[in-house]
Amino acid sequence: MGTRKKSYAVLALLLLVLAAVALTGCGGGGGTTSTTSGGDTPGNSTIMTGTASKGPIVNGTASVYGITNGQKGSLLTTASTGASGSFTANLGTYSGPVMVEVTGGSYTDEATGKTVQMGSMTLRTALDNASGNVTVAVTPLTEAAVQYMNGTFTTNMITLANTTVGTKFGMADIVRTIPHNVSTPAVTGQDSQTYYGFMLAAMSQMASTDNISIPNMITSIASGLKDTSSTGTQTFAALMNTMNQRFSDFETTNPNNKTGVTSMTSMMSGVNTGGGGGMIGGGNTVVSGMASKGPIANGTVAIYAVTNGQKGTLLLSTTTGPAGTFNADLGGYTGPMMVEVTGGSYTDEATGRTAQMGSMMLRAALSNATGNVTVAVTPLTEAAVQYMGGRMTPDMINLANNMMGSKFGVQDIVQTLPQNVMSGAAAGNTGQTYYGLMLAAMSQTSATNNISISTMMSTIADSLKDTSSTGSQTFNNMVSLMGQGFMTFETSNPNNRTGVTTMTPGGMMSTSGGMMGTGGTNGTTGTNGGMMGTASNNMIGL
Repeated sequence: MGTRKKSYAVLALLLLVLAAVALTGCGGGGGTTSTTSGGDTPGNSTIMTGTASKGPIVNGTASVYGITNGQKGSLLTTASTGASGSFTANLGTYSGPVMVEVTGGSYTDEATGKTVQMGSMTLRTALDNASGNVTVAVTPLTEAAVQYMNGTFTTNMITLANTTVGTKFGMADIVRTIPHNVSTPAVTGQDSQTYYGFMLAAMSQMASTDNISIPNMITSIASGLKDTSSTGTQTFAALMNTMNQRFSDFETTNPNNKTGVTSMTSMMSGVNTGGGGGMIGGGNTVVSGMASKGPIANGTVAIYAVTNGQKGTLLLSTTTGPAGTFNADLGGYTGPMMVEVTGGSYTDEATGRTAQMGSMMLRAALSNATGNVTVAVTPLTEAAVQYMGGRMTPDMINLANNMMGSKFGVQDIVQTLPQNVMSGAAAGNTGQTYYGLMLAAMSQTSATNNISISTMMSTIADSLKDTSSTGSQTFNNMVSLMGQGFMTFETSNPNNRTGVTTMTPGGMMSTSGGMMGTGGTNGTTGTNGGMMGTASNNMIGL
């Protein structure tokens, strides 16, 4: 208990120092008066530049609302959309999550070329944090994401929904990417915007060819993503396959395609909705794993099924060996799983001493276990599990694991096995060596700053969930300390026996909290969840 109190005291002191520096740098100046009572912060105005498109919606009304406690709150401002569907809204000093609703106006249907009135159709976008200069697209895909949220607009849910829909449709960001108007020539270097425009045109092509209204299509997308049963999976896959065909139809045969582009492939060709849980397949699922903070010897490994987003039945338990490794045959089980490691001991990389796990538990969640599976269970996978907040759907599992990997420069925190940095480098496996050095950095940070590993993990997870300025400061503070720990361990700690002294922290750590490095060697783009069609599309999923 004393160590935990000291740890929190250290963090609190560091945050106070950062706050003092920030106030000194800006002179403590004020700002304009906000138009709403919730979420206001002093400083510069939040300016939203948006585009409403199904194609471009002309003479529509964009209403921007604050979001408070996960619910749509007060109206902040309204703006009208112009000829290209664009609008600009000054939110004053408001910063925080927002909901943008576009109603009224009309658009030119891409498939038919006819003018269509919006009528009762509303398109919405939820944004997890509006601050400074903000770019927002409001489209049928962002509306599908809002419907997927089902009335819960927490920052976690907003991130999950927007990422899920984007991944399924082959786009890195459905909110901040502005779709191109496909009735005009494409702009070189803006492939992602052209692709987004084609995807919206595919919906119009599908509505025209298959007699399905755009509102019904949006609802079917949201419902299909929420239903992870076999029936829901099949229904969603059928919808995507039809839309994939209409994408190709519009691009290659419809004269209303004036982009000059006819060779993009819809990334929906690789649709994969992830495992539903508890399914029995034909072959055995065999897990080869490693528990590491460094390698955890004599730990107890418990593997659970994940059903309906919650930890379910215990499938198997086993014990880790001296190198932290374990093997488990799950029989015919396929689907999401949770691996929990408790007990045992490890050699602390920073001090070289044997440390007991004690009450610390490390977990890893995998969205779909089938066939031969490799699983690492580390403090980073534990931070990802804590970030999920008890919601372990396949999409949330992928989101949390990919996010944690991108923040710390590890391409795959679950399927990359970290190198034991006290036993030499793994030849040709720089990713494993880097992962091992990142775990050693946590031990170095713990030893240098008197912060427990458990506190470090919870601080990382909690600060990523908190998108306020306080959360950002806390996260930046933590990764700054870890960056220093990384470099200290690598260059001056004799327990680094890898022979590697030139790696620098990659991923988001290279830019957060004044950290060093470029992320070029070890940086990560994450994975795209099986949604990419061909690499020639130049699209990156989450």
